[in-house]
Amino acid sequence: MQRARGLEATRTVQMEELPSNRREPIEQTLTVSDAESQGAYALFTLSTLPRTVQYQDIKKLVGDVMQCPSFRVYLPVLILHLRNHKKSLAPGVGMGEKSTPLRLLCALFECDQPIGAALVKNLVLYGGWNSLSALLRLTDQLGEEEVGLLGQGIYDPSSAHRFSALQATVHKLFASQLRLDEASNANDRGVSNASKYAPHEGRRGVSNHHSDSIARILFPDRAGEADKHALRRLYRKLRAGLNAANRHIAETYLAGWRADELFP
Repeated sequence: MQRARGLEATRTVQMEELPSNRREPIEQTLTVSDAESQGAYALFTLSTLPRTVQYQDIKKLVGDVMQCPSFRVYLPVLILHLRNHKKSLAPGVGMGEKSTPLRLLCALFECDQPIGAALVKNLVLYGGWNSLSALLRLTDQLGEEEVGLLGQGIYDPSSAHRFSALQATVHKLFASQLRLDEASNANDRGVSNASKYAPHEGRRGVSNHHSDSIARILFPDRAGEADKHALRRLYRKLRAGLNAANRHIAETYLAGWRADELFP
């Protein structure tokens, strides 16, 4: 409180000592300086967030950073550093946080969609394909919370909502990698573990909307068919082949004596 009064006193003295025609530029400079301080404070706070902080508080801090040109460029770097870990494909080792960087990314997306969407693909390098799967779960969770607060009924990820574009970006990234892996596997080359973490039927906490969307991108000639189960079988067969290639066993099917369901 004393610091704030000191700043106000300084502002008053400076304004009174200058001619009236020079007061307005000085006032604007002080306003920018205050915004810079607010942005710096918000960025520092975001770098030390506990997991218990509410999403709306995170969104407010991210908004403060994005309003500050000098500090907004550091926010994507902070997000990737927080997610980076010793097993990631990116150089160096970060904090290895899971939930916090994803919540920061969602807030960044709400403030600036192009920057937020562009940052998503880097999560694979600094986190892994499981980060994208977790991002879908988080956006669904935030969507459900919003619907609950507004009393608008049941959350439907297939309907347009504030994270639709972000989820669509994730769907395209999974589909693109699965298509590359399919071609690589056909030529006896290595594949990624995208198929292991790609959304699919029965995956706990992930809506079938996500796997269906990825399947429609992969098989556009079958996307318009009324039989969604036929499309899901094609997608399931693709994932099963790639899982075999990267030595990931579909435990839920094998343990439940349902291995025949892996193939159409």
